[in-house]
Amino acid sequence: MKTFAAMMAAVAVGVSAAGSSWAQSAASAQPDPAKLALAVRLQEIQGGQAQYAAQLRAMYEPLKASLRKTLAANGGELTARVLDDMEQEMLQLGPQLMAIGAKVTAQTYSEKELRDMITFEESDTGRAIIAKAALLRQRLTTEILPVVLAATPEIMRKTTDRVCEEVKCTADQRQIIASAMSKALGRPAS
Repeated sequence: MKTFAAMMAAVAVGVSAAGSSWAQSAASAQPDPAKLALAVRLQEIQGGQAQYAAQLRAMYEPLKASLRKTLAANGGELTARVLDDMEQEMLQLGPQLMAIGAKVTAQTYSEKELRDMITFEESDTGRAIIAKAALLRQRLTTEILPVVLAATPEIMRKTTDRVCEEVKCTADQRQIIASAMSKALGRPAS
């Protein structure tokens, strides 16, 4: 058991260090001010703060629906109020997310690409695409999330079986993993 736990801890530390190194190098690269201004303008054309709020809501709604269903037996009204309050807190991240989005956009595209995108998005076709984009994302999230949620228990079982076969887990180790995964999914352990 200690070997398995040590191996998992080493993997977590390795992933964390790699992610931290990438995040630090990405964070240190400041975009050109002209490109940043173009990226901000592009975001404004695409809906600005309202667009970020719509994206957050689209991501948060399926989670809220799932949690409401799971927690309904344990105080439905209280759960609803907590989730609604959480959503309002999440929406306050909009300006910070918008600033990150502008920075990353400016770092990703050339000045010409940014100008070309602005020209396109200000065209009739571009405006039509922008108008439909939020609905498209919401519909995709609504249709994709149930598939992912339904597949997750089986994927977790298969990956646990595969990894435990490779590292020769004991029955106790399998039970610990199954229990942790069930808890993560909000389901009783099988």
